[in-house]
Amino acid sequence: MPEPSSADSGKLKSSRKRILIVGRRFWPHGGHAEAVHLTELASGLHRLGYHVEVVTPRYASHWPERFQFREFAVHRPVAAPKSDWSVARYTRQLTQWLRTKCRSFDAIIVDCIREEAIAAIEATRRTACQTILKFGSRDGVSDDQWWNQNRASRRCAAIGRMADHVIVTNANQSRSLLTHHFDVARIKRIENGFRSGPVQNAVGKAAARKSLGQVNGDLLTDSDSIVLLTTDRMTRGGGVFTLVEAARLLMTKHPNLRIWFIGDGPARDKIYSTLRSDGIRAQIAMPGSFCDFDDLMMAADVYIHSGDDGGASLLPIAIASGLPIVARSSPANYEILGAASADQCPEIAWYDSDKEYDLRKKISHLLRDRTASLQASEILKRRLLRSRPESRMLEQYDELIQQQNPTTTQTTKPDANRKATG
Repeated sequence: MPEPSSADSGKLKSSRKRILIVGRRFWPHGGHAEAVHLTELASGLHRLGYHVEVVTPRYASHWPERFQFREFAVHRPVAAPKSDWSVARYTRQLTQWLRTKCRSFDAIIVDCIREEAIAAIEATRRTACQTILKFGSRDGVSDDQWWNQNRASRRCAAIGRMADHVIVTNANQSRSLLTHHFDVARIKRIENGFRSGPVQNAVGKAAARKSLGQVNGDLLTDSDSIVLLTTDRMTRGGGVFTLVEAARLLMTKHPNLRIWFIGDGPARDKIYSTLRSDGIRAQIAMPGSFCDFDDLMMAADVYIHSGDDGGASLLPIAIASGLPIVARSSPANYEILGAASADQCPEIAWYDSDKEYDLRKKISHLLRDRTASLQASEILKRRLLRSRPESRMLEQYDELIQQQNPTTTQTTKPDANRKATG
């Protein structure tokens, strides 16, 4: 993304607003779409001139409570909840930590309307710090679906209504918030943006494959290898199993094919044992999670998106790289691209959900004419860069953060201004 203009940069740096981003997962959880999104958002706001810090729980006792990631500090003040019984303690401890820090920040951005949202809103009562929530999802379960699980989850929705702003990425999310009695004046639609990535070329591909092969021996390839890349989370109900079922016959037809399963998940062992029993272990790689996808995208020949979860974060990265894409046909994936149906986005090879033979057919079709597939991908990339650039998304975040609300123009915010509606 191009750097901000000198005028805009000077305006921001003179005030140097401080932003605290709160999320359940961040580095090193590169296999989670929400972690990828937070990394991209934090980096983008930093480029605009904001002082950015991140808060996330620690998942092991030996993890440091504070470290520097790229240009910003990351805090891990509390342990991640490991069960429903520990969620209340996690929320309470996070609230206490945020309460001691929030006066040093102009805004807190939370990636989901769940326990972290409760902590942020409770901590910023009677302060000038804005709370900005983002309608999100975790492990394929959206916020509005999660609110229906029990009384504790419904409380997250009730307190979430008190936020200064709630960000949605599409009309369906906005309608869902309205049905849950969120104030329409506080709902802000900001669509995910698309950035320009490295241009696909033979020299760059060879260099990326060599570099990755040195990092992990499973990623070693031959000069004529064809690499399919998927970053879908490994869950039992996830679409990644459609690719697992198709793998054996794909490799029978294309002997030089390699499949890289990047990321992690509870079904990782099941996927590994299935592929090994099919006799194709030597042709697949499961190296774990990555925080930077540029080399992976450059090294691959085709990107497979076999589910709905994570598409909003990972599909744009694949498009930015100019890779040919095979994706599951679903309204959620169409909406990421601003389309109402597969016909409105013909550059992607859409396959019928859960039909492995259709997935095999679409992959083989792309591999038959790889030049035409790359050309179609480049057309899609240019179109989305024109219509929905990442710079516009960041500008909308900037406008929202700079906006002066009635609840934040005062030194303190009275409780009446934060009263839940509905």
